[in-house]
Amino acid sequence: VEHAKKSGVLISYDPNLRPPLWKSLDDAKKMITEFLPYADILKLSDEEFEFLTGQADFETHAPAFAEKLGVKCLMITLGPKGAYFCFKGVCKTLQTYDTKVVDTTGSGDAFIGAVLGKITQFPGGLEAISPEQMEDIVDFANASGSLTACAKGAIPAIPTSDQVESCRKNTPLLII
Repeated sequence: VEHAKKSGVLISYDPNLRPPLWKSLDDAKKMITEFLPYADILKLSDEEFEFLTGQADFETHAPAFAEKLGVKCLMITLGPKGAYFCFKGVCKTLQTYDTKVVDTTGSGDAFIGAVLGKITQFPGGLEAISPEQMEDIVDFANASGSLTACAKGAIPAIPTSDQVESCRKNTPLLII
């Protein structure tokens, strides 16, 4: 990770906290925190943000958290409430799509996978993306995560880009 950071490789980090997999939550927090400063893109759930910062109010605390770490793009997934992002001074919550939830397994992975897939389509990478383009990327990722929750299993439920675009055009936003 140190070599990748020094070499200018874009680093995405999704700690994906699973408490039963750790000896203690203190161990988990220590290990996760150790790698945060390497991330260019950091994807957390709202629960993970609170776990790491002690703050439930991400809208107030996330911008300073991201700046302190040097994270270029912070994304916080909010389940049925959508996703929040901070990128190039713009912080915003986007609602997700109103789909019939069957199994949320893999929705966060589909979300960050969609984000990374979209970023790779920009020749200049993350630096070439505007805040408005990032908003579109996060909206695409919200649709991907929403569609993944419509079926059982993480891998078989991942939608195609065409399915995601169809969701964005034809599925209303979930208003909570």
